Amino acid sequence: FLQEELHSIVIESNQEVNLREKLLENSIEKLIH
Repeated sequence: FLQEELHSIVIESNQEVNLREKLLENSIEKLIH
């Protein structure tokens, strides 16, 4: 049970990080162009 919880938490935080990176890349591109 606990492992499942941890696994889903890790997946969620990974998705959040990916989202932030995408947003960052987008804003950087806008700054450059």
